[in-house]
Amino acid sequence: MIGFSYLRRFQLINLSLQKTGTKSVAGIFGNYRAAHEFQHDAATEALSAYQSGELNENKLRAYLATRDAVGQLEVDSASFNAWFAEQYIDLFPNARFLIILRQPIEWLDSVLTHIQRDVVHTARTDQPYPERFRRQAELVVRSFTPEVFLDEEQLTNALPEISKGLLDFWQKQNTHLINTVPAHRRLVLRTDKLSASLPQLAQFVGVPYETLIARHSHLHRKPDQPTILNRYNVKIDTDDALKTWQTWQTWQNTEFSSHDFANSN
Repeated sequence: MIGFSYLRRFQLINLSLQKTGTKSVAGIFGNYRAAHEFQHDAATEALSAYQSGELNENKLRAYLATRDAVGQLEVDSASFNAWFAEQYIDLFPNARFLIILRQPIEWLDSVLTHIQRDVVHTARTDQPYPERFRRQAELVVRSFTPEVFLDEEQLTNALPEISKGLLDFWQKQNTHLINTVPAHRRLVLRTDKLSASLPQLAQFVGVPYETLIARHSHLHRKPDQPTILNRYNVKIDTDDALKTWQTWQTWQNTEFSSHDFANSN
């Protein structure tokens, strides 16, 4: 049973990749019905089943509609939402979408460091690497093996390939999102300018700026210890990702509303 229904004042779905500020977005909208990684395990399981062909399109859409009805969220901020962009656009015609872009090398470093921290933590506690994390990682890096992050020599040898897979994903997924979501329904911001963009975000959603919680605009801060790319001296092919980032940087309007992204590549 889903239960009683709220009057949803607006619907914002954050399609941004992990490590771009998804937790911060939920915190910023803490005065509204906002959640971070709502139904993470069930959603990533459904995504894996859909990718493998075990779950068809109709059943996936039924799950997403049920998830929405259960949560009745006004702000749905989750790192897996990017994979469901097409379905969300059709299922929720009144929803608006947020896409936050992070500089690719900073994003790569953050993702790698986060993975290693999780792997090391679970190893120290004699726990297996969580299956939900493995499922999500394998969607990005097909040959993902968490054990590599426990051995310095293996990790040094594997970093170029792992990094290439992650940067390819960063470029393709963000490009796909910008091309797929109708311009009038999306707002594109940058992670490093999220705090300064709160008035724009409030206007886009249609809420008073004063109701947003500005101090939550950076909830998931970098760890104090050195990051992976600072500790391992390996050559990584970053040319394509940086070229794409530079293209985005030349656009003064971060909403991308007046640009045909497909024609810019």
